[in-house]
Amino acid sequence: AVDCEGIYSKTIDLFKEINAYPNPTNDFIQVKIPNGSFSNVQFKLYDLLGKLVFEEQVDPGKGKWQIEVRGLAKGIYVLKITADDQVAHHKIVKK
Repeated sequence: AVDCEGIYSKTIDLFKEINAYPNPTNDFIQVKIPNGSFSNVQFKLYDLLGKLVFEEQVDPGKGKWQIEVRGLAKGIYVLKITADDQVAHHKIVKK
């Protein structure tokens, strides 16, 4: 018999599971977040000058969203994803 003492703890960062694709893109960005992981999700898309070009508060239970970028000029954008108290930034290239 083996006695075990102590506590094992592992933190899983679900925010690392967030995915934004295809990149580069022409028309749409798909954003995927593990279903049910967060209670409050918001997307903001900025151009390289820091101008907000898109903003949306979304239903976190959905798990997958589509952001239309068809009307934006070609270039590089930053997608800011806020989920609860965590923030991630993804560089998006618009072709």
